[in-house]
Amino acid sequence: MSEIVPQAIDDLCRSAASCNVCFESGLPIVRTRVDLAQPRWIGPGYWTSRPRVLIVLTNPGAGNARAATADLTFRQLLTDYRDGKTDLGPTFKHQRKDMANWGDLICYYIDGFGLDLDETAFVNIAWCASISRKTPPANAYPSAMLKRCFSEFTQPLAKELNPQLLILGGDKAASFAPQLKSILPDSEAVSVLHYAHRPLDLPKRPHQIEHVREILARLRS
Repeated sequence: MSEIVPQAIDDLCRSAASCNVCFESGLPIVRTRVDLAQPRWIGPGYWTSRPRVLIVLTNPGAGNARAATADLTFRQLLTDYRDGKTDLGPTFKHQRKDMANWGDLICYYIDGFGLDLDETAFVNIAWCASISRKTPPANAYPSAMLKRCFSEFTQPLAKELNPQLLILGGDKAASFAPQLKSILPDSEAVSVLHYAHRPLDLPKRPHQIEHVREILARLRS
């Protein structure tokens, strides 16, 4: 068992890393270079943080500027984890360093909202990166994929994490707010832009940052 997360979460993440259902069910998608599910960062201080903050996004990779070598390293770490050779420690250590390359994620969500990365957890609605079968390929996350992955993995993980504040990044993540609130009735939820939003949405950021900071101040008091 990983010393970083409880056994139930470790079991769930390892099960997700072995899942291939969406790519065997006829959906018009194929895997990317990182070709297995990607559990997301859970800070070592998450369990004792007040409030516990879970950031919900849609899928791996949106807005990322990772080099191919980082993807290959990540893939090997995930493969070793799936195969039981390691716990989540090496995967999280790699993510902790690599997240600085994920567009505005740190600048907007962590520094902007006044969060401590080591006290924050992340989860995606879809855990696998996928692209369409079209030429040229593009990121593709069919509704059936999002619903299946959410039901199988995201929802039970969110329940185990039991956050006091859900930050929903982007419209697709926000669309799952009712399902998340149904299992987390005591959690507060706030919708914000995805960190990889369009430049035209930049003027919305100051208001959202102020709003989230106000919520955090209230919960901390």
